[in-house]
Amino acid sequence: TGPDAMLGADVGSPPLPVASMDQLNLLDALHLLKSVEGERSSINMEPLTQLFSDAHDIGYALSEDRTNHLEVPCPPPPCMANLTFDQLCDEIWECLPRGEPLCRQSQPKSTAHDGPSTLRGGCMVVTSAASDMLLLRQVSPTVGGCQGRRSDMLWCQEHEARGKRIEQKRALAVQHNRCHDAVPSPRSVRKVALSDFIGAVACRPPPERVDFFDRRLMRMRQGLFRIHGILQSLQRLSGRSATLDKLIVLYKERYDLAEWQKEVFDVVMKHREDLMRWAPSSTSTGVDPD
Repeated sequence: TGPDAMLGADVGSPPLPVASMDQLNLLDALHLLKSVEGERSSINMEPLTQLFSDAHDIGYALSEDRTNHLEVPCPPPPCMANLTFDQLCDEIWECLPRGEPLCRQSQPKSTAHDGPSTLRGGCMVVTSAASDMLLLRQVSPTVGGCQGRRSDMLWCQEHEARGKRIEQKRALAVQHNRCHDAVPSPRSVRKVALSDFIGAVACRPPPERVDFFDRRLMRMRQGLFRIHGILQSLQRLSGRSATLDKLIVLYKERYDLAEWQKEVFDVVMKHREDLMRWAPSSTSTGVDPD
């Protein structure tokens, strides 16, 4: 009577597209540097304890479950309390370009839950009686020659439709760390953002895709302009650092508006109708011949 498959969860640094976390990382970086400069924040941090006590999606700018974290800087960890301006700039440089959370460690093990789930991360255990689940190929939706990310959710949904029972288990949570990852190129960041967009839309049932497509596209555009606003605020800081200047240059290249329009927004609009009609084919959801 137990589950056929048990899923883990990624804790620590979520393996999400860098572009979906940069806005919040930059917001926290700006707040930290302004605090060091002696500019007292107008935000009373005490009431925020409850907001950030729930780690769900606090580092993810495209969350479908919450938006109350988008303009609120996260309280810094104690290890940053006594750092100088230059030391903070160095810490920011080590975290942000790779997508490592600066203040918002995501999904601590205490919040990884036991119960039904379609979000596979960390590791997975399949019972011997349900070993046929491993024969199902993981779907990677493709429209107009553009490939979306491989979808854990579609894999889980297909198995649930076949009567399999899937649950997440807190004990299978795995610590994920991005601090040693290579810094992605600006084009790579845009390519991954496009792939994630296609995959996220394809995961939704067809009746929900139009609304999700429009909502996600609007959120991405808003986030892009917000990032440019934060970069302008960073440039206006009275403190200067070669590391901070390097960070600003990197992010201006990463979030070049013309390149995002050409490589992401124009592409998804061109293939919008194809994405609305997309469905897993018999080869993508069938038994992998290998």
